[in-house]
Amino acid sequence: MTDTTTPTPTPTPTPEPTTEPTTDAPRPDDDGNPNAEAARYRTRLREAEAERDSIAGRLTGYQRKEAERLASAGLSKASDLWLDGVDVAELLDDDGQVDADKVAAQVA
Repeated sequence: MTDTTTPTPTPTPTPEPTTEPTTDAPRPDDDGNPNAEAARYRTRLREAEAERDSIAGRLTGYQRKEAERLASAGLSKASDLWLDGVDVAELLDDDGQVDADKVAAQVA
């Protein structure tokens, strides 16, 4: 007797559904209401603005620390760089990097 078995096909993995909701799909509670859609966009705008402000604040902090590091060669206390009301923007080059020459000019 010959045993003929048919091979069982290997199941293909099904992709997992994403858990993040899509922002473009209408929500069931707004029923296509344009005011609700506009409110969602305003909320997203406020969140993006808050994130931008947070990142800008951190960047300014890093720039201040870099300017103080450069100024520490000529000052006993690096934070004295800011005593004359110098703004960090005055110490940046055209690319937004801290300019060592501008820091040295403030220290001198």
